[in-house]
Amino acid sequence: MYGYPIPTSTSHFVLKVGDEFASNAPHLAVQHITSTNRTINRDGVSATEMTFRFHGVELVQRLVPLNRNLLPEGNPDQVQYYRIEYEMRNLHTESRNVGLQLLLDTMIDDNDAATMQIGRGLIRNEMAFSGNRVPPRILVYRTPGNTADLTGELITREGGAVAPDEVVIGRWPYFHGQIWDFPVYGSGYGDSALMIRWNPSSLESGKERKVSTIYGLQAQTRPGLSLQYNSNVEQKRITVYFDRNSGQLNAESLTLVRDFIQSVGADRILGVIAEGSADYPGDIQTNLWVARSRVNSVRQLLVDLGIPQSRIIPKVRGESGASQVPAVAPANTELPVDLQTLLKEEAARKRMSPEDLMRKIIEDRFESVYGIREWGDPEDRKVEIILHIKRETDQ
Repeated sequence: MYGYPIPTSTSHFVLKVGDEFASNAPHLAVQHITSTNRTINRDGVSATEMTFRFHGVELVQRLVPLNRNLLPEGNPDQVQYYRIEYEMRNLHTESRNVGLQLLLDTMIDDNDAATMQIGRGLIRNEMAFSGNRVPPRILVYRTPGNTADLTGELITREGGAVAPDEVVIGRWPYFHGQIWDFPVYGSGYGDSALMIRWNPSSLESGKERKVSTIYGLQAQTRPGLSLQYNSNVEQKRITVYFDRNSGQLNAESLTLVRDFIQSVGADRILGVIAEGSADYPGDIQTNLWVARSRVNSVRQLLVDLGIPQSRIIPKVRGESGASQVPAVAPANTELPVDLQTLLKEEAARKRMSPEDLMRKIIEDRFESVYGIREWGDPEDRKVEIILHIKRETDQ
């Protein structure tokens, strides 16, 4: 499924304790918590778990292999799903409000823009479900509507799963930067993901709360799902920057990447994630297009240097990966009531927030006067190249 044979992940969780947040994702502006995996016996089968601690709460993340009947499975050839479990234990002397949010990147094989289905209907736009409206199953297609091809499935209510309070289908580039509450605009999605949330509830001292969901291969797909670890892999990062208005690597960036790959050896590189950002005037799609052109330039260079394209995952973040600090902060952007109404109507039509639309209007005006096409500092015009390299001792 996701990213094979690259031993990495672009999924993560966010733990909420009271009004504070922590995550195993280092890019979020919250406390970063880490752990190491260990193998345990769970329900008679080998399971993998990691333990984290934050503000007096212990969080155990566990992956339990299941067969097509959603029962624990010890035979690797019969594993169809994994139950993703979280146990939150309050080690503090006082009660704590504790909740958890899980982001699942739904890349299926080589399709990072996997279309999802609920019931008999394909879901092509961002959509949120809460309470009793949370669907019991969501299909994730490599080929839309074709269960004969590799198809993923999320299960929310069976096999030991604990129904979440909210599930959102939508854009990975947008979800990837969200911490907790966020608006859902109903826009179309390409690079797809699922955001799953169990709302905070009071946890008394010494008590624990368990939540879980199930994700794996839809039952018609041949079983044999297995975990992949990165313990024998070292991670290196290279950042390349682009000029304003350009999707082409400059000479400095070309040399940087070429020298690194040649020094390491392309045969040692198990996989690469290339994450691109942009902060252009225009709508979300424009920024995604610009970022995609930059990521594609990086991918082509890596292929030319001997890394198979199948080992390169392009992640296009668009403006969600940019600082989004306007180049010019107007002294006064307060509008008369009639213009505020027009702005809100136009924002609704474009499926944008009024604040974002106002920013774009100011940017476009600034561009027409000064000829500047792209905003922000160089950090907004970059591609992060994350390389996963086989350790020297494992060759």
